[in-house]
Amino acid sequence: MTAATLPTITDCDLEERAMRAYFRRFAPNCDQPMGGGAEVYEDDGVKYVRLNNYRGALATFEVVPLKSGGYRLRFVEPVV
Repeated sequence: MTAATLPTITDCDLEERAMRAYFRRFAPNCDQPMGGGAEVYEDDGVKYVRLNNYRGALATFEVVPLKSGGYRLRFVEPVV
């Protein structure tokens, strides 16, 4: 299933879910994302949400569609 067939979700919904996922995964010792520093983008038909702060990218999540019609966010390990 590609990003084009995802259920109707807004970029704001994705940014909010990505923030929650970020803090669940990295709190309490983590950098703060910038307010409005998230970007939703698509690459090769896959949708991603990237959280940023003043130093750069903090975390990237892939939007994974579920068979039930919803979606979940999967943390993408950075390539170094």
